[in-house]
Amino acid sequence: MNNPWQLMILRFLLGLTAAGFTPSVNILIKKITPSAITGRVFGFIMSAGYLGVFGGSVLGGQVAALLGSKYVFIVTGALLLINAAWVYFKVFKKLDGKWLSF
Repeated sequence: MNNPWQLMILRFLLGLTAAGFTPSVNILIKKITPSAITGRVFGFIMSAGYLGVFGGSVLGGQVAALLGSKYVFIVTGALLLINAAWVYFKVFKKLDGKWLSF
């Protein structure tokens, strides 16, 4: 990236993606969660999300301070790929096509 406008545009696109993706994820979670503990699970999800915002800010600041701001994007990309693989193997494969029938 060469200027702040590029980062602003990418952050805007990330916000649009998250806004569209979050309801779909919530529907999947509702679908695979027993109704007796749905509220508890959504509470854990919200807590984990806010913990992620906090932890990501701290980790990003530490990576930027130690290695430079360029590596913040590299570490973030690596963590997102690891998360995608984890979700695929631990969640997506267990659903076995059930998520298609909304």
